[in-house]
Amino acid sequence: MPVYFIQAGEKGPVKIGYAKDVFARAYGLQCGHYDTLNIIRVIDLECWAELWLHDHFKLSRIRGEWFKYTPEMESVVPCESQRERFSPQKPTHTPCIVVVPKLQAFLDSQGLTRGEFADQIGTTAEAVRLWLTGQRIPKRKSTEKIVAITNGAVQPNDFYGVLAP
Repeated sequence: MPVYFIQAGEKGPVKIGYAKDVFARAYGLQCGHYDTLNIIRVIDLECWAELWLHDHFKLSRIRGEWFKYTPEMESVVPCESQRERFSPQKPTHTPCIVVVPKLQAFLDSQGLTRGEFADQIGTTAEAVRLWLTGQRIPKRKSTEKIVAITNGAVQPNDFYGVLAP
């Protein structure tokens, strides 16, 4: 599955993501976006490359998977020697869903289901699933509750794919 760069407008922010069908993903994003979205680059690599790119452009991050455009986005090549560092630790049924391993590890260690944890936070099991798969980032109030309930084992940066050196 390819890694893609989708830009809002001609000089707007760029979403760096990973999808089986880049055109379908762009269409889905376009439905909720005010500006015209353009696919500016597709790289046929595995999901580790998406995480590498997120880390590489971390200083340009706006929020989540959206980054300020830099010309380097049109030519950068993920560093193959970093593959192991950015590969998910456990095999999963859906590629690249181990985005928040600390939260999953906490749930596992406590024997909590998504629904039970959601009840403690005051949200839905579906919201927790979306956080765990990196499809959504919890809002500030939910993040504060997560940090409190996990006694700091899960931190806000864990939801942004920020990797420790």
